[in-house]
Amino acid sequence: MRYLPSVIKAKELVRKGVIGKVVGIRIACTGEKPLSYWKQGYSGRVKTDWRSSKEKSGGGILIMNVTHDIDMLRYITELEVTRVFSQYDIFITPVEVEDMIIAILRYSNGALGVIEASSFIKERESDADEIFGSEGRITLTNPPLVYTTNDIAGFKGGEWKKLEELPSSYDSRVKYIEEFAQSVLSGQDSPITGEDGRVALEIVLAVYKSGKENKPIDLPLLR
Repeated sequence: MRYLPSVIKAKELVRKGVIGKVVGIRIACTGEKPLSYWKQGYSGRVKTDWRSSKEKSGGGILIMNVTHDIDMLRYITELEVTRVFSQYDIFITPVEVEDMIIAILRYSNGALGVIEASSFIKERESDADEIFGSEGRITLTNPPLVYTTNDIAGFKGGEWKKLEELPSSYDSRVKYIEEFAQSVLSGQDSPITGEDGRVALEIVLAVYKSGKENKPIDLPLLR
């Protein structure tokens, strides 16, 4: 997700201070996964039960999907999660993993965040991550929508602006693979490190731990 056009632009805007200090982050990941998904994924090519098993998958919508959003927002804002509190449950889906989860996050600069995720929500009207700043906000649609109170970097204060899309020839997955391959061939570090993946996973595990123990959990987990 770091290579999505909307993410690249959002990171640039946050760095330039277009929305001021980041004070809030919203991760929204809701949709309806059909029952067939839990036994054969969306493609149906392989029949397996790992998605529905807590032991085999580690969890549901959070670890399967939201972990990517967590990494993406960390990349854009360059903020670390320092505390989480969550509640989650299995409401509708006949599986062992959560199908709805809500979490509150505190970030290293004092900002607050929320995760709203579910795998059984029907007919969603809109679902986009957002970054709230002291001077505006960014909605991570494609292309992203930006509001700022400042006349800065080509923006007119007090107005929403839809950013231009990158050319259709741009493919974020291809770019991701190309940069990884180039780092291997050149002997340099990968643009996205193993540590980046570890941090995202640690946040996920902390959210699960919070819901299980019904209390806030501080990060990092290993001190």
